Amino acid sequence: MIEDAALGCDRTVKSVIHLGVARSLETLTACFLSDQPFVVEAKAAPSLAIVFGLGARQDFRDAIANALRDSQPIRTIDAGPGITASLFTGALRQSGWTKVDVSPRAPRLRTVRLPRSLVESHAIAGASDLRVMSSKRPLIALGLWAPLASPVQRLGARVTGPREGLTAEIGLAIQPAALIAIANLDASGPLAMVVSSDPIATELMALALWQSRAPSSIDLAGPWEDPLVQRATELGLGVTQPSQLAIETTLCDDLTAAGRKASQERLATALSLIGVEYPLLSPIEL
Repeated sequence: MIEDAALGCDRTVKSVIHLGVARSLETLTACFLSDQPFVVEAKAAPSLAIVFGLGARQDFRDAIANALRDSQPIRTIDAGPGITASLFTGALRQSGWTKVDVSPRAPRLRTVRLPRSLVESHAIAGASDLRVMSSKRPLIALGLWAPLASPVQRLGARVTGPREGLTAEIGLAIQPAALIAIANLDASGPLAMVVSSDPIATELMALALWQSRAPSSIDLAGPWEDPLVQRATELGLGVTQPSQLAIETTLCDDLTAAGRKASQERLATALSLIGVEYPLLSPIEL
């Protein structure tokens, strides 16, 4: 779904971050992701596009696609380097570009040019796989869309910094049905999945999970101080303060008692990075 840029976010309603934790991706998908309200909506949509961030593993791709698939056509898209060559395996040249008006909210862009195949999808989901740690800040919810824009706009987003660039403004053109991110809670421990329809909420939570595992040698600003998050809050892409966040957690039944306790402690550490106490809502133990 494409965002009407004249519409802002209603900040009187809290943005819910759904958190699921399990030992395996299969269990996490079955006990957590399949119960999310947006899954029902996605399955009912006549068509669905899933945009995967750079580095998404095949097991994650398959799990997300299978969870959202019903009988509707699903288009999977990679957001990363070389997007022009790989996007839709050549279908982009056939479908062409569509302009999306963002002028009411974007100070520098009047329109964002996106592939018609993406714009005409009835529902759009974004999915990021953060299980592989690196020294480079990962591409999560806010950065998924700039690699899909036209070459000129994509270049503008890449050559300028996240605070001054066009990445957040390009994000104004997309209103995703859901944003999903997965990360390890520790090097060999459980998996945590983040689901939200709020781009900033998703970015904050996923970035906090990533930062809580990042090597101490990496100099990191807190999630709220991240340049891209700050720019997105200025543009009204989602929440602007911790009090606007609500947390719902699901601890799946493949976790041991010790694993549940350790998972809650690690979630509490990550949530503290975004100014939220764990839990705001009682964990749902399945």
